[in-house]
Amino acid sequence: MTKVSIIIPAYNQAAFLPEAIDSALGQTHAAVEVIVVDDGSPDDTASVCRRYGSRIHYIHKENAGLSAARNTGILAAAGDFVIFLDSDDFLPLETVQKHLQTIEARPDIDVAYATYLYVDMSGSPTLTGFDPFVEDDAFHQLLLGNLFPSHAAMTRRSSLANSGLFDVDLKSVEDWDLWLRLAARGSKFVRTADIAVPYRQYPDSMSKDYDRMRRAALMVLTKARGYHVGCAKCRRNIANARWNIRRAFLKQVIERPGKTGAMADVAGQISRAVIHDPPLAVVRVRDAMRWVKWRAVGMLDSSGRR
Repeated sequence: MTKVSIIIPAYNQAAFLPEAIDSALGQTHAAVEVIVVDDGSPDDTASVCRRYGSRIHYIHKENAGLSAARNTGILAAAGDFVIFLDSDDFLPLETVQKHLQTIEARPDIDVAYATYLYVDMSGSPTLTGFDPFVEDDAFHQLLLGNLFPSHAAMTRRSSLANSGLFDVDLKSVEDWDLWLRLAARGSKFVRTADIAVPYRQYPDSMSKDYDRMRRAALMVLTKARGYHVGCAKCRRNIANARWNIRRAFLKQVIERPGKTGAMADVAGQISRAVIHDPPLAVVRVRDAMRWVKWRAVGMLDSSGRR
């Protein structure tokens, strides 16, 4: 029976961790090993893991970040495939079984991915689901942005020998970087039907640190310029992705005061970001000019919407 390793890096997430472990242990596919990598957590992560005894493989290491913790799990894994499940997320119980059915139908596939939906702190859906589709030319498509969270995918472990492990210098979007490297080396992606993984969103989650995500995403694109040297499509998609990343950062930070009222904090964030990333200023000016043009020709209503 095909063995699948579910790798759960954990740092200060003892409150969510049991749900992640239970969802991994409860998979309908029997041959699953659960590896929890405690990245030097000062909370109750170790005591939570002790309750599971030999049902999980528990590894404690000094704190070195998410990428290093995942790499530790990969090196300890015995499965033919791996799933990277963050400790504040969880999996539907048929996730592994569904992915394996997809792989059995397409044995040439290296990465099977699922749709996903945002959920709140309690695990209740907050938005409609997202249904990504990876094209045959996965690499150039992925240059435009990440399409799914890490735990939505199941990856053939042997393919990581060609792409390398997670980049420990990245403090965010390290999964996007991995998918790009896999695609650049010819790995094939396929969508698994009939499964949608929950993706937890809350104020303190890593995905809410917009400036860190912006900086890491730009690093990923800088690396990607070296994969297909001289490729015009790469240059075009990387340029578009850089523009979209900067626009998204500004939009996310500017919209935050509507909830917090912290205008001074937003101004400080944008000012600091522009100092380190001057093109942000160009993006903001061009967006403002576009808004004036649209308003002048009647493309915007009184509230400023198209």
